[in-house]
Amino acid sequence: MDEDYTYLRTIASECYELQENKLSNETLQRLQWERIQANSEKMEYETKVLRQLKAKLSETERAVRQSFVYLESIKHLTSKKYEIESGHKQNKIHIISRHSPYPNTDVQRFPVPDKLVSWDVMWINYDPIVYTKPKYEFPKNLQQFADEDLLLLQEQQIDKQNQTLPVLDWNRSSTNAAGITIDRQSWELSENETPIIYKLDNGIPKNYMGRTGLRGRGSLLRWGPNHYVIIVITRFENIVLFFQFNN
Repeated sequence: MDEDYTYLRTIASECYELQENKLSNETLQRLQWERIQANSEKMEYETKVLRQLKAKLSETERAVRQSFVYLESIKHLTSKKYEIESGHKQNKIHIISRHSPYPNTDVQRFPVPDKLVSWDVMWINYDPIVYTKPKYEFPKNLQQFADEDLLLLQEQQIDKQNQTLPVLDWNRSSTNAAGITIDRQSWELSENETPIIYKLDNGIPKNYMGRTGLRGRGSLLRWGPNHYVIIVITRFENIVLFFQFNN
């Protein structure tokens, strides 16, 4: 009887220990899982906060750059008044082509201060807005003259390996298959009185005057130079005056 009692007691003790160990392991796993969940939620929250801080920092940096541009605009107006009053012309950089919003749109240019306009100045954080007016938004009589959206085609070419991009004749005049003559030579002249040669960036012409805070064709018909002749006729004291503007 004593032996049976001892044996049963041993078996009972072992069963109790096994049950305790099982409960301890389950409790430990549950605690570990709850800790992992808490850490995961905390990391997700901190990541969200960091994204918000990064967005606010980017917006603050943009606001600071825009403030510099506004201050420079005031300086430009002052300089223009000085030129008119003194007759002394100063060296100019393009100003109007950096104003926001882009004409007839709500597109805001990437703010470009005077000192960073030149392409010769390195600017790692320069991230211009991309805007190209679609061909179908032009009047029907002009759609045949509008260039394709080269930037969009370049993006599509990554997915469609067999897609070919249109080949445009930069810095010269040429006639396309439809018989339309396109002059992509600039009317701006270099020091030796020849048309300036503008550079390309991944097949896209760069504004030879420098950064504008915008990338793309904008609302112009063509990539590169867009030539317009606008004739204004007015009458002043019975004298008819003709004004011709080339751009």
